[in-house]
Amino acid sequence: MLRRLGGFAEALAQRSVDAKDPISLENVPPEIAPLNAALNELIGRHQNAVDRQRRFVSDAAHELRTPLAALQIQVDNLRTHANSAQLEAIDELNGGVRRASVLVEQLLRMARLDDAASSRIRADIDLKELVAAAVADHVAIAMKKNVDLGLSDNDTSGVRLSDPEIGVLLANLVDNAIRYTPSGGTIDVVLKRQGADALVEVVDSGCGIPDAALPRIFDRFFRAAPAEIEGTGLGLAIAKAIADRNGFRLTIMNRLDTQGVIAQVQIPVWTERTH
Repeated sequence: MLRRLGGFAEALAQRSVDAKDPISLENVPPEIAPLNAALNELIGRHQNAVDRQRRFVSDAAHELRTPLAALQIQVDNLRTHANSAQLEAIDELNGGVRRASVLVEQLLRMARLDDAASSRIRADIDLKELVAAAVADHVAIAMKKNVDLGLSDNDTSGVRLSDPEIGVLLANLVDNAIRYTPSGGTIDVVLKRQGADALVEVVDSGCGIPDAALPRIFDRFFRAAPAEIEGTGLGLAIAKAIADRNGFRLTIMNRLDTQGVIAQVQIPVWTERTH
């Protein structure tokens, strides 16, 4: 009976936080069947509460998109009729609307990633093209900030993926690097092989991350950066969710050779065959 109880405890410990199916009564001692039933009821109530919370976040973000878009139009119209003394205030207002819009889009993306039942768009994408696009899309931003953004590709041909969201993962890492790298700094995006796996590294010369903050770096809304640097605290959480969904390993670490951060995405060899 104790062996069966141990098996029941092990099965319970290995359950995913998103698991919705009830705990099986198979091979469970009848003496703890009432406990099993109570746990299944608790799991059901917890999952319903989580689902309601996710729907609320998604619905709220959807409802906010339209008024924010309308507000952006009004700000743009206001700029055309403003005098030079009013432009500074309008720029601040425009920045607030833009930040709110980014937050809403990230909340929507996070809600979609949280929904395990949501349909996934499939495609046939070359990893090199995804990385090159992520860099190209941020070149203008990097140049405006006087940050040297470069790409190095060391023979990663043949790595093909099927989830377009991987492009969002890479873009978030590059965006983070630019955000936290000061003027005159450098960012190297490196695409290479590590054994049979593909490895994407985003190496910056930014402010780094306090060691105490590293364990929480993927928490939602957690920000380890200085307060004067804009951000929502969702970029890395979204990147981690996409990496986990595709079986990638995403790590963030401080550089050892100098100040800065290395964001690393390891793509296992089996990904090329099954993803």
